[in-house]
Amino acid sequence: MLNFSQALAREFIVIFLSMHMEQKMKEKLLEIKCKQFADEGEKFSEELRKDNLEIINSYINHYSYFNICLAIALTWTKHAKHDFGFFDYAINFFENNELLDAEEIKNYSYRFGHISLGKVWGSNLSS
Repeated sequence: MLNFSQALAREFIVIFLSMHMEQKMKEKLLEIKCKQFADEGEKFSEELRKDNLEIINSYINHYSYFNICLAIALTWTKHAKHDFGFFDYAINFFENNELLDAEEIKNYSYRFGHISLGKVWGSNLSS
C-alpha cells in the first residue's frame, strides 16, 4: 500500500503525463491539419493555374504577369465574365490606364453587376 506522499506523487505523475500526452496529441493533430490544408491549397492552386494557363500564355509576351493576374482575379471573384474580350479590355486598362467605358463594363460584368465591377476600377457608375 502506498503512503500519502507516494500516492500524491503518483497522481501528480499521472496528471502530468496525461497533460503532456494531450498536448502532444494536439500538436500532432495540428500538424496533420496544417499538412492537409497545405496539400489541398497546392492542389487548388494547380487547378487554378491549369484553368488560366491559356489566358496567361495568350498575354504573357505583351503584358505583365501581374496585370494578367489582376484580370483573372476579377473573373475568379465573379465580378467579371471569364471571357477573352474582358481580358483584352481589363489588361489594356491595367497596362495603359485606358479610360473606362461604361458599356464595356456592363458587357463584362457578372455576379455583382456593372456598378460593382466599375467600383473595382474606381468608377462611379450609377446606372
